Amino acid sequence: MEKQFQNKVAVITGGTSGIGLATAIQLVKSGAKVVVVGRSPERGAKALEIMNEYTELTKFIPADMGDEKSVRQLFEEIAADYGHVDMLFNNAGIEGGLVAPLEWSQADVDALLEINVKGVYLGYKYSLPMMLSIGKGVVVNTASFVGTVVPVPDAVMYGATKAAVVSMTKTFAVGFADQGIQSFAVCPWVTDTSMVDRLTGFSGDEAKVSFAKMLNPSGTLVRPEYVANVVLALFSGNHGYQNGEGILVDSNTHTPLQRA
Repeated sequence: MEKQFQNKVAVITGGTSGIGLATAIQLVKSGAKVVVVGRSPERGAKALEIMNEYTELTKFIPADMGDEKSVRQLFEEIAADYGHVDMLFNNAGIEGGLVAPLEWSQADVDALLEINVKGVYLGYKYSLPMMLSIGKGVVVNTASFVGTVVPVPDAVMYGATKAAVVSMTKTFAVGFADQGIQSFAVCPWVTDTSMVDRLTGFSGDEAKVSFAKMLNPSGTLVRPEYVANVVLALFSGNHGYQNGEGILVDSNTHTPLQRA
């Protein structure tokens, strides 16, 4: 694979599994210096073990993206080690479960907002100064088809947080475009990850797997590696999307979420 990201610094939140880990692996294969962020040191160690098969230019830093002190310390450590950030994949998120629309508890709502919305904002808040210091940078956020193109009543709060991510993506794109910053959102359809499995319980249940596949335009589950391909294209500039755009990602296609 071409080393198109040689000497570039990439930060991947929620990077120890699923889409985040798949993206981290592809970035290190492409020459990037990758900082993987997650809440579990054990999962972080496993992620590093996988990535170190390709390069040792990787680091795991434990952080809670919903806690501002933790995020500030995260980027202070990154600044000390690397000096700047070229790319941020704001991928950390939680699913929140499937709950009847009027039965969400305050605790569940607060947890979703803290990680899925506040966490994305804090990623911007502490990475952008380092990108602005070099006059360029790309942020990619993970949103979803849920709440953006498909309303799911039992996932009303999850969908609301992902719609908020799309809104932030557009707003930061507009606010910093003249300073060299680009911002995008990937909105995967049903993807074969542990998060989706926790949410749906379809692992090993052929009937549930078949139903999940039917939700996707392609008729098959999205692989994390395919979402990673789109993220790398957005980081590289090798794409046809407008700054601020959300991109729906299926197994064999990626299309704009919406265009004015």
